[in-house]
Amino acid sequence: MRKKTKFKRYDFCFRRWTRKAYGAFASMHKVVKVGVIQACFSIVTMNLLTVFAQDTLSTVRTLALDEVVVTGQREDALPSVVRSIAVVTRTEVEAAPAPTLYDLLRATPTLDLRQRGPLATQADLSIRGGTFDQTQILLNGVNFTDPQTGHHSLNIPVDMAAIASVEVMQGLSAPGAIGGAVNIATAGRALNTMDITLEGGKWGYSNLSGNATVGNKRLQAFVSASHRQSEGYIENTDFRTANFFTHARYVSTAGRFEAQLGYQDKDFGSHGFYSFKYPDQFEHTRTALGSLRWQHTVDAFNFSATAYYRRHNDRFELVRGTATGRNDHQTRVGGGELTAGYHSLAGYTALSAEFRNEQIYSTVLGKDRSPKPAPFEHQVFFTKEASRKLFRGLLSHAYTYRKFTGTAGVSYHYSNDFDGKFCVAADVRYRWTTSFYSYAAVNRSLRLPTFTDLYYKTATHEANPNLKPEESLTYELGTAYATPVFKTSAAFFYRQGKNLIDWVYMQGMAKSQSLNYTSLNAMGAEWQLQWTPAAANRKSFVQCLSLGYGFTGLDKSADNEASSYLLDYLKHKANLTVEHLLFLPCLKASWQLGVQDRAGNYVDIDTGETKPFGAFALLDLRLSWETRHTALFAEAHNLFNTHYFDYAGLVQPGVWLMAGVRVKIGG
Repeated sequence: MRKKTKFKRYDFCFRRWTRKAYGAFASMHKVVKVGVIQACFSIVTMNLLTVFAQDTLSTVRTLALDEVVVTGQREDALPSVVRSIAVVTRTEVEAAPAPTLYDLLRATPTLDLRQRGPLATQADLSIRGGTFDQTQILLNGVNFTDPQTGHHSLNIPVDMAAIASVEVMQGLSAPGAIGGAVNIATAGRALNTMDITLEGGKWGYSNLSGNATVGNKRLQAFVSASHRQSEGYIENTDFRTANFFTHARYVSTAGRFEAQLGYQDKDFGSHGFYSFKYPDQFEHTRTALGSLRWQHTVDAFNFSATAYYRRHNDRFELVRGTATGRNDHQTRVGGGELTAGYHSLAGYTALSAEFRNEQIYSTVLGKDRSPKPAPFEHQVFFTKEASRKLFRGLLSHAYTYRKFTGTAGVSYHYSNDFDGKFCVAADVRYRWTTSFYSYAAVNRSLRLPTFTDLYYKTATHEANPNLKPEESLTYELGTAYATPVFKTSAAFFYRQGKNLIDWVYMQGMAKSQSLNYTSLNAMGAEWQLQWTPAAANRKSFVQCLSLGYGFTGLDKSADNEASSYLLDYLKHKANLTVEHLLFLPCLKASWQLGVQDRAGNYVDIDTGETKPFGAFALLDLRLSWETRHTALFAEAHNLFNTHYFDYAGLVQPGVWLMAGVRVKIGG
């Protein structure tokens, strides 16, 4: 069924593929645009998919057929100066054999996930041959990326049960997204319900979590909390993580108001994380974050305002339980953004401005300052400090003519430590049919050095305070085809990099140094396919099959040097995911097979020789039995018992078994 609604001079359409009314879309009082791979929205507001009602969330996979506009009331329909290159929906989140966000995203060919400890106690995320410092992390559209180091950017207080979708993006955005950006959208399930999950497993693993969604049409709130721990699979790999998170929304005649607040407390044994000479390292982090957002529409105008704050405390012990080599840090990030947009016959124009302050207090990073007591610690004083102020202005415009859609934007970035820079982005797409389109895009990005890049000095590391900002220019061509049962996409990219930053061990040198590469270019291709028979027949044996492959190549090799991050990129990555029924509709199995081959070298801790990384394969399985109010599940990770590591010498767990139960109350 196709319905057209005339609203002033604009036509909006909604194609309904399932037999539901989707009343939740109207309750949002806004225009929502959902795409297959090219989700059309701007990183400026990034408010999509933060919906609380169950009927909306359950349609995510169904709606990924054809670009569609659903009309409640026009609001925030900003032009797409950001390209969505991968989307993980709630349906896929719940079916995947993935206890953590790290395990979930590992099935995406676009991403390189590397962990040092078990179950992502510390994990790094990079995109298309970039580094973890070049990836921006957003939570419900708010940039909470850590300025100390990208190692901490995934320290977000969100459990798997709270994730509604994960989107990987390219395009014009804030500084730090040379590789790309990842937005994690949270949402509850059905209103006035509660979920409780209890699971346990090998190596003393346990997880207790719960979440609840309460409210009515105008006021809704989602709350989640969890505690996860393990004794570790080898000595000094134990961990403990506690999360609390809440996300609330209120809609009135004055606009739409949203708030999110979260806290995480995590400590873990860091077995050889940063030096194999010290296997008894230890780290304790505390993360607090929050944001407020207001959105309003007046005739053809859209307005929004966002304020956010993040504080992160990090205590690192080179020798666990002692003061030897101890580092303490506290980063504070605060900012605000104002956005205005206007609809006209010439398209949609948006203007935004963001101010952001980044600050660190530390015992080793920054410039000398008078002693300042460190919070949570006894007789520890910060003696170093660094800060910077950033400004970003963005002007963008979108226009559609028949089957062509064009978007373009220009932004200006300024920091008190570096000269101002302009970045541009443009995207042109042509829709051949309702199910098939192609696009071409270009964007220029930059990233400021982290405080670790600029100031970190130890017996084995030497930072460079004169580092320049990284810059890149990316070109991309792509195409996508989608029907209710079948969809596929392919993309080719070429990225020119300038002044890219890495920590490198040069042959014959005792210290790793941070430095700028004058030029480092990347090229690659990605292909993804998804077949979903369950969209046509829920009783189909095969519910969903996904296949993906990604290739990345750099024009520089690690010949006489051991790169810490930049040159040991993921060269080949292939993934196969199969979800199928077992005898009964309520009994399912989900298999996830991943094969990867990494470029670059590492130093063997036993022989001291420089060796190339090798290819390896991992197989995970999840079995689940679900009824309306109860779910039993069992998971097996690394079924091949593969001996592998993401970082040189840091051996990851073998076969890991776990099982649990989830109970739903209400609804």
